Amino acid sequence: MSETVKKPNQTPESYSPKKPTILSMAEESPNSYRSITEVKAFSKQFEIYKMPASRVIGKAFIHHPGQNAVPFVEESLASSEWPIILNLPRVISDADCGWTCEYLPETDSFTYIVSVLTPAQTPVPDGCQYRDVPETLVAFGLRGENMDLVRAKMEDWGYTTNHESPGCCWNAEFYFEEECKMYPGENNEHWIMPCKIRR
Repeated sequence: MSETVKKPNQTPESYSPKKPTILSMAEESPNSYRSITEVKAFSKQFEIYKMPASRVIGKAFIHHPGQNAVPFVEESLASSEWPIILNLPRVISDADCGWTCEYLPETDSFTYIVSVLTPAQTPVPDGCQYRDVPETLVAFGLRGENMDLVRAKMEDWGYTTNHESPGCCWNAEFYFEEECKMYPGENNEHWIMPCKIRR
């Protein structure tokens, strides 16, 4: 995970909003969502997935306004704990993430965790921090799309963020190892955010 220059994002030609009838079907059949465990590198289609209860495990720090996160990220990736973290079972195979949570408006700060998303109850290695997150629907963006574009697509499909639900006040950037190797130095993150059908 490295900081890169953000490029303007455009909606891919393959994207089209869901029709109301499809939304109705999804609302009536909650099991129709694919599991986020099926997400793979080089995905070409924006999608809403079902994410199981999970545990985020990694190296955490509090990010304050104007602070450069790159030194902490680099320090985390070079730590003795990082190879251990990468060997943990993952909900999304071959992907690590930058997990953003616990925003404090009074200080404009938040917790950032250089991490992997693991199954619930995964043992936490020494020297690591964790956060448990409940089952939720999630919007999973395409490679290089910024968070605002992912949110706009989600809303076009008839969904809204699920940040007010307990344990769901977070957003994350996922990085697939294959994509980072194929596109070094590019904007390789996939933004993911908890969501729900807009009533």
